[in-house]
Amino acid sequence: MNELIQGADGKSYLGPLYDNGDGTYSRKTLVQNSMVSVDLTFSGQIVVAHAGTPVQGPNFSNPNGWLVCPKYGNAGYSWISWQSAFAKDYGICMGVGQFITLHVANLNNLWFDVDTDGNAICFMKL
Repeated sequence: MNELIQGADGKSYLGPLYDNGDGTYSRKTLVQNSMVSVDLTFSGQIVVAHAGTPVQGPNFSNPNGWLVCPKYGNAGYSWISWQSAFAKDYGICMGVGQFITLHVANLNNLWFDVDTDGNAICFMKL
């Protein structure tokens, strides 16, 4: 399940969410609701040629981080992870129309995967 929920701590969380059967969820990712400034002159796409084979991000550094989102028109979900072999198991899951700001200095610290061959994940410099 991939939805925005209100946690017991009053904060909003974005999935993938897995019901633990006891009223709690696991693998929650905190969503910050804020305005972000992006540098559209430094943007691009990471294309995953083969679904299920994570692709390492490019060697682009930015101390302010990145805004990342699935490309409009993708089929299925996209994942971002810090571990290549486990992108879909432990990564952040996003559907088309969702985005996340990542405060990581270099995109090559991340791995990207998708549900459908040839789908892309877009990035913009914050």
